[in-house]
Amino acid sequence: MEKQGIDDETINHSIGESEPKVMKQNLNHGSKRPLNTDANTLHLESLHLDEKYLKLFSKPRFKRERNTHISITRSEPKDGSALNNLASDDEPLISFDIQIHEPTRIPTDLGEKYVQYPVITKSAVFENQSTYVTRRYLDFRWLYRQLQNNHWGKIIPLPPPIEKLKNYFQTQNEMVLMLQKIAHDPILQRDQDFHLFLTSDNFENKSRLRDKITRSGAYLDNHDLSEIHISEIELLGYEDASNVLKNGGIEAPYHQNFISFMNSIPKYTEQDTFILEQEKKLEILRWQLTEISKTLDLIKGQRLELGSVVKESSNIFNSISKLELSKQGSTVITEFADGLKKEKILFEKFSQNETMRLNLNFQKYQSLLISMKAVFNQRKKLGLYLAIVEDELKRKENELKKLPLNNSGMEENVLANTLTDKAKVVNNEYITLKNRYNKIIEKWQLIGKTIKEEISDSEQGILKEFESALSTLIKNHIDYYKNDIEVLQRVK
Repeated sequence: MEKQGIDDETINHSIGESEPKVMKQNLNHGSKRPLNTDANTLHLESLHLDEKYLKLFSKPRFKRERNTHISITRSEPKDGSALNNLASDDEPLISFDIQIHEPTRIPTDLGEKYVQYPVITKSAVFENQSTYVTRRYLDFRWLYRQLQNNHWGKIIPLPPPIEKLKNYFQTQNEMVLMLQKIAHDPILQRDQDFHLFLTSDNFENKSRLRDKITRSGAYLDNHDLSEIHISEIELLGYEDASNVLKNGGIEAPYHQNFISFMNSIPKYTEQDTFILEQEKKLEILRWQLTEISKTLDLIKGQRLELGSVVKESSNIFNSISKLELSKQGSTVITEFADGLKKEKILFEKFSQNETMRLNLNFQKYQSLLISMKAVFNQRKKLGLYLAIVEDELKRKENELKKLPLNNSGMEENVLANTLTDKAKVVNNEYITLKNRYNKIIEKWQLIGKTIKEEISDSEQGILKEFESALSTLIKNHIDYYKNDIEVLQRVK
C-alpha cells in the first residue's frame, strides 16, 4: 500500500452544537442463535413479530393470497459441506462494555486541530476492570490494518470511511459498531493489538513500535480499505524475512529493469471453485448495491415531491374553506385540510426514519463487501508470492542440475565433499527457496480455509440481520398506515 495524504488535517470536522448520546453496547454473552439452514423459506413466525402484528396477517385475505411466507433462497457451497467454525469459537466470550463519548478538538502547535474520541471500556480481562483512553480517527484505521495483518482471511470490521467524518453522529456510531463487532468475535477480542488500542496511554509510540516489529504496514494506510499489505515477517518468520527484505522483497527480482525486461512476473490463477464463485458473487453484489444506492436517492426525491404535493393540496383546501360557501361545508373542508397537514408531517417523519434505516443497512453491507474483498486480495497476494517463489525454485533447480554434483545434490543431507564451492552456494539457495515455498503454500492453504469459514459465518449473519430488518420494516409500515388512517378518520 502506498502512503496517501491521510492526516489529521484531512480528517478534521466540525462537531455539532447539540450534545450527542453516548454510544454503547454491553457484550456479556457468547451464545449464537443457530439458524435453520435446512429450510429455504422464511416464515413470519421467525421474524418474532409482536402478537398485534401477527394478528393482522391472520385475518382473511383474498383466496389467491393464502401463502403466508416469503421465499428466500440461499446459495450453498457446491460440495454441500457445512464449514466448521474455528476451534476458538467454542471458547466463552469475554464481556466488554465499550462506550465512545463526545469527541474534543485538540489544537496543535501549528494552530491546527485534530479530533480525539474518548473510548471507555469495562471488562474483567483488564487489571483495573475499566479503561479510559482517547483515540484519533487514524488510530481506528491502524487497528483495522493491524488486525488485518494478524488474522489473514478473517473479515475485519471496518472503520467509517473518511468521506463520512463531517457527519459527527454517524462517524461516532460506526466507530462504536466497529469496536462492538471486534469485541464480540471470539478470536479478535483476544488480540493483543485490540487490547493495546483499548488500554494504552502511550498509544502513538507503542502502535508505531508494533507496526515496525510486525511490518504490518498499518501506518502506510491509504484511502481504499480493501487494499492489503502482506508482512514478510508474518509470512516467512523473522530470519528469512530479514534476508528477503534486504534484497527488496519477494517481488524485487522482477522489478529490476533488466530482469523485468527479460522475464515477466509469474501470474497467479485461482483454482479453488468456491473462492472463484464467491468473488463473482461479490462483484455482482457490489454492482447491485450501487444500483440500490441510486434507487434510494430516487425514492428520497419522490417522497419529498409527494410531501410537497400533500402540502399544496392542504393549502388549496384551506383556500376553498375561506370562501364560506356554507358553514358546514367550510368546517369539513378545513378539517380535511388540517388532516392533510398532519398526514404530511407523519409521512415526512416516516420517510426520514425509513431513509436513515435503509442507508444504515446499505452502508453496513457495503462495508462488509469491502472487508470481504480485502481477504480475497490477501489470498491473491499470497498466491502471487507462491507463483514467484515456485518460479525461482525451478530456476534454481535447473541451475543446480547443470553444476558438477551427484544425483543427491538437491537434498538437504548431501555431503559437503561431493559439491564444488559454487554448487554448495547454489544448493543452500535451493534449500532456502524450498523452505520458503513450503511456508508460503502452508499460509496460502490456511487462508483459503479461513476465507471459507468466514464466508459461511457471514452468510448466516446476513440472513439473521435480514430477518430483523424485514421484521422492523413490516412493523414500521403497519404503524404508519394505522396512524395515517386514524388521522383521516378524524375528519368527519
